[in-house]
Amino acid sequence: MKKDVGPNGEHHLLHVEFGHFSSLDHFKLFEKYAVRGADSLGMNEVEMQMILDFWRGSLEDINEEKSTTPSLTNVLEMT
Repeated sequence: MKKDVGPNGEHHLLHVEFGHFSSLDHFKLFEKYAVRGADSLGMNEVEMQMILDFWRGSLEDINEEKSTTPSLTNVLEMT
């Protein structure tokens, strides 16, 4: 997928930014190919909660409205 060392000896890193997903199937592809291959991830507390729920198997509806927004402290504790 990516080479750790370029032709001139440079090291390449892959940074992935989260975004909005309207389809769980698209999110699954994103998680499989982008998230798992990234060296770093850019996400906020809502996106962190989403990936944690997905990894736990409890994310069924990606468009479900949440009654509250998770706090960064709570999500970091769960991580």
